[in-house]
Amino acid sequence: MLYRNGGPVGELVTGFGQYADKSVSPGQTYSYAIYAYDFHGNYATVSFNATTPPAGSADPRRVGLSPTAATWGALGANVDLLSGNLNYNLPLLKAQARGG
Repeated sequence: MLYRNGGPVGELVTGFGQYADKSVSPGQTYSYAIYAYDFHGNYATVSFNATTPPAGSADPRRVGLSPTAATWGALGANVDLLSGNLNYNLPLLKAQARGG
């Protein structure tokens, strides 16, 4: 369970571990706590603070890789040298005709 400033905000699903809190205001600091429970009712807590950027600020994150990005890597793995984003291509299927 995820708490913000002492009140419940959402639930983290096992195996995903991601949550986007879309109800925050710009330029504010929030206290979060994650309570993780196991099958036997035991729990562990992790607490942290997060400060949102001020209104109108630019988002410095880069998502994905552009075709002209400066990258490093080979054999399907490319690392963007500016942001550190990793792009990895792994073929899951191999197309073959009936004759082989």
